[in-house]
This record gives sequence, C-alpha cells and structure tokens, in this order.
Amino acid sequence: MDSTKIAAFSAHYEALSECELYDIDAKRATLTEEARIALDQTLSRRGIDLATLKEVEAAEFAQQATYEKEQQIKAEKRDARYFKFFLIVGLPVVIFGALFRTERFYETLISSLVQAGIIGLLYWGYLKFKRSRNQRKP
Repeated sequence: MDSTKIAAFSAHYEALSECELYDIDAKRATLTEEARIALDQTLSRRGIDLATLKEVEAAEFAQQATYEKEQQIKAEKRDARYFKFFLIVGLPVVIFGALFRTERFYETLISSLVQAGIIGLLYWGYLKFKRSRNQRKP
C-alpha cells in the first residue's frame, strides 16, 4: 500500500459531499485498495453512516414512485373526463343531426358515427403517444 495515494484519495474524498461519497461507495468493488482505505477513513472521520444514507435514498425513491403513480392516476382521470365529455356532447350532436335530416336519416347517422369514431380513435392514439413519450423522459 502506498501512503501517498491514500493521502491523495483522502484529500479528494474530504472535498466531496455525503451523496458523492455514497455514490463512490456504491462502486466500491471497482476501487483500488488505497481508495477503499481512504474512503473508509473519510467516512469514519466525518461520521457518515452509509446505512442511513441508503435508507434515505430508498425513502426518496419510494416517495418519487408514489408521486409519479399519483400523477399517472390524475392523468388517466383527466383523460376519462375528456372522453366522457366527447361522448356527452358528440353523441347527441350526431343523433340530432340525423333526426333533423329525415330524408337522409340513415346516411347522415352512419357518416356521423363513422366521423365520431375516427375522431375518437385519433384522440386515443394521441393519448397513447403522449403517455409513451412521457414515460421515456428521465
């Protein structure tokens, strides 16, 4: 073991934050023996408990996962409201349009239903695209 390397690593580790030291400790297997010794000395000198940091990180991860799930549920509820609005407003328009054009009732009804279906499919595709794009964001 080279004491100058240990001193250099110790000086470097002293300048780092607890989170940065935690990240380095997570990669402990890739460190040299001198780096591990310096890391252990720095952690003990500064009184850093890695187990506590791991618990804090796990709690933060769980909190973030819960927040993201809540946001997803809110988005799904909002999308369901939009779809219900589309049905409540769109369907009567289709039916009344067909009723007031009695000479071409079936033709108007079928074409209106087809148009409403296409609009619904386009909206559904838009929602799927938006969700897949949001899931890819880091």
